[in-house]
Amino acid sequence: MLKSVKDTAKAEESKKPTESTHAKSQSRTTSQNYDASLPLSMSEKDAIRNQFQKCWDVPAGARDAYNLVVTLHIEVNEDGSVTKAELAHDESRYASDSFFRAAADSAIRAVQRCSPLKDLPADKYGNWRDMELTFDPKDMLY
Repeated sequence: MLKSVKDTAKAEESKKPTESTHAKSQSRTTSQNYDASLPLSMSEKDAIRNQFQKCWDVPAGARDAYNLVVTLHIEVNEDGSVTKAELAHDESRYASDSFFRAAADSAIRAVQRCSPLKDLPADKYGNWRDMELTFDPKDMLY
């Protein structure tokens, strides 16, 4: 009788998935659920932008501060961590306008400071892993 209990226990253990098998299946779940046909909704885009903009400080005392619109190219990992943040346009303005350069540098720091992003839809990773984000002082809440 004890032998049959041991055999049953061994059979049950062999049926249980190992931790590594479970971890592998979880890591594949996110990429398998990605659907390129699912665009980000406006509220999802706004949520991403708001996470970054709360970290952005418009340079104080800048001449024509409301014209300091900065667009960044950002790359994000599946866990929400930012891997790349760089100026998407206006390289010549960056080189010639010190106020714009200060605003652009501040926007890049804001992206780095607010990383990782939270509450991103995993099934839409392909839509938010590589994006352009516009920082506009007119959108700032005071």
